[in-house]
Formats: sequence, C-alpha cells, structure tokens
Amino acid sequence: MDGILRAYADPASRAVDRAFPLHRAGLHSLSDESLAAHLDSATVLFDLGQKTVVRLSKDLGLKGGGNVLPCEAEVLRIVASKPGIRAPRVHRSFQVADDTRYFCTMEYTVVDYINVRSTSR
Repeated sequence: MDGILRAYADPASRAVDRAFPLHRAGLHSLSDESLAAHLDSATVLFDLGQKTVVRLSKDLGLKGGGNVLPCEAEVLRIVASKPGIRAPRVHRSFQVADDTRYFCTMEYTVVDYINVRSTSR
C-alpha cells in the first residue's frame, strides 16, 4: 500500500547539458530572498512534504522548506570536515522570514551538487 506522501524528482534535473538558473560566480551577489526564490522555479531534484532540493547550477543545489532545520547545515559541515568521508560542502545557509510557517521562517542551504543515483528504487 502506497503512503500519502510520495517523493518527486524531475528527471531533467540530472542532465548535464541543460541551462541552470545560477552559476557559482553569481552565488554571493544574490540576496537571501532572491536565492530562496529559486526553490520555486529551479528544476526539482527531490521534493517530499516540506523539504525540497533544486539544482541551481552544474555544481550547486539548494535545499529548503518548512521542515529544514538550521542544524542540518551544521551537521553537513562537521561530516565534510572528517577525512575519508565524502559529503557535499555547504556554501551558504540562511533563514528567510515566512509568516505562513509554524516558526515564521524557512531554512535554506546551498550545497555542492553530487551526481549520484537514488538508492530508493
């Protein structure tokens, strides 16, 4: 029996030859709010409930949503600092005010895009 929640991924998000909304050079010139807006417009790598991951560029992804916690970025930073463990590097982590959310904020994390196949199939 299928559950109510089903993960979604756009197959085009893994293409290497498509145009993406952002290149690494432009990352630090964008405000938090304009970067967060890409969560609704960029190609979806993964979406389930209130967690979404989109592809910003050939090398970057953006994770965000109402259920994304600030500690997730910190955990990734700690794991990535350990020798011999491959983990995406956190390039930026921030919160944007959102009165529609329970805690009145949404968390966003910009990380390295690592092309791997899903193990859930």
